[in-house]
Amino acid sequence: MLSFASGGVITKTVEDPSLFFEETNFVSNFIRKMLILPLFNLLPKGTGTYLFIKTSTSASEIYNFAKSSRALEILYNFDGKFEKAGKFLDVVFTYFWQRHFINAKAVRNRFKLVQKELYRCATEISTQEPVRILSLASGSARVVITILAQLKKAGLKAEAKLLDLNPSALVISKKIAAEFGVSNMIIEYCEDKVGNFEKYINGWRPNIIEMVGFMDYLSQSKGILITKKIYNVLPDSGYFITCNIKDNDERKFLTKVLNWDMNYRDPDELSTILVEGGFDPDYCQILYEPYKIHGIAIGKK
Repeated sequence: MLSFASGGVITKTVEDPSLFFEETNFVSNFIRKMLILPLFNLLPKGTGTYLFIKTSTSASEIYNFAKSSRALEILYNFDGKFEKAGKFLDVVFTYFWQRHFINAKAVRNRFKLVQKELYRCATEISTQEPVRILSLASGSARVVITILAQLKKAGLKAEAKLLDLNPSALVISKKIAAEFGVSNMIIEYCEDKVGNFEKYINGWRPNIIEMVGFMDYLSQSKGILITKKIYNVLPDSGYFITCNIKDNDERKFLTKVLNWDMNYRDPDELSTILVEGGFDPDYCQILYEPYKIHGIAIGKK
């Protein structure tokens, strides 16, 4: 279903069976909405947090490393199966949180959708020269590294620069690159703030700038400012891929229990960032995964 956000940016929810998006059945949704969320929302902040982190090792790690690549890696690497190894209750609650909370599933849906769009953009602009991808606040860079592996398999050349302020995130990226067999590709790891990204593109102009996850923590004005900078350095026909979380019924849980604060935006606010950042609305789109929690914003210069 197509709609138009303010400024004329096309917005739609993606339904693509080939991506195997995660969904929620009636029973799971009933338990989540009628039992778990009301209980945790009523509990004092410290009590709810204590109960959550004591249920499983992964729950504790997600809380302790909220807003980081380590927490996201725990979510990304859940394969939907009930693992038999480990302490029984730990395994049970890990499976419960990962399977019954829509934000966990929406993050994995976001990954699949970004992966599809990033590959589409890369193959569209790939010529005899390597496609150049700059990832800002790259975190583990799992999605970018996955694309590099796909491009390599397709016989296409690609280069990447991964920029993140957290050195441990870059260490994770290097391990993932080795796992995917792309360590021999040209990948530069840059430890720095997003605001300093321009100094890393001298003589190396990216065709695609990917910044997935970071917009959730920027104010509207800062989001517009960084988008303007990104627009100015992109070549004609270059792409900017970003995203933002939208308000949902687990927001209070994320904030109160996990202490995972974010700036939630509706499609109009997200499209405003693109348009005021310089992108022509006719060359922009916002794609939502099935839960309509994460909007993938794509602007073409």
